[in-house]
Amino acid sequence: MSRLLELIAAERPDAVRVSPGGEILIEVDIAADLVDRAESLGIAILGMEGFLVDDDSNRVYPSLARLSNYSRPIDSDRHQFVRRTCADARATLQEWSEPPVAGYHMHREARGRHMLAIVLDD
Repeated sequence: MSRLLELIAAERPDAVRVSPGGEILIEVDIAADLVDRAESLGIAILGMEGFLVDDDSNRVYPSLARLSNYSRPIDSDRHQFVRRTCADARATLQEWSEPPVAGYHMHREARGRHMLAIVLDD
């Protein structure tokens, strides 16, 4: 786990969950803070995935319509790469502010908390 994700998990354990596959998921409500912190620390956002997480049944439902990849190569320096990926992540977070809809590119019985996996370059 990245140190930034460890810090977020320590501060907001209620908003972080480990998927059955070991992936760290965070509630969408704290994702913008994570992106801001990543940028201030010089950490790029390589991608994000959206999920619904049912805490009662311990099921994690991925949304195939909520996949973003920001890792495309660029010809600029590290600082520009971090700025671009964080800006792209912020734009995606605006688009993904509402939870995914069950049955639309995900299991028809999907329900639960709107959570994200965020891949960091640290």
